[in-house]
Amino acid sequence: MVVSKRLWEVVGGEDTGGIVVRQQSGLTSVKLPDRLKTCSIVEEVQQSDNRLEYRLRRGSGPEKGWVTITVTERDAPGDPHRKRPLLKPVSNGVMIGAEED
Repeated sequence: MVVSKRLWEVVGGEDTGGIVVRQQSGLTSVKLPDRLKTCSIVEEVQQSDNRLEYRLRRGSGPEKGWVTITVTERDAPGDPHRKRPLLKPVSNGVMIGAEED
């Protein structure tokens, strides 16, 4: 049996030392003390609206947690509702394991 998981790259947070990670999906959930660093690769556990539960595959930051996928750019010229990605998908699924018969 082959299990396929979607992978994401952290593309936001360059100017803040990474992106905020929370213990649970809610935006009022406890923030973890460390941030998920830019260029890290995470494996999707589940997605809920604009939130992603992840496991760290490569890079720096908490081993697991919840992060926001996109944020609204408040100061975007001409478009106050433009979204800026904090994460981008790097695969729709990759083989991460196989079970022998």
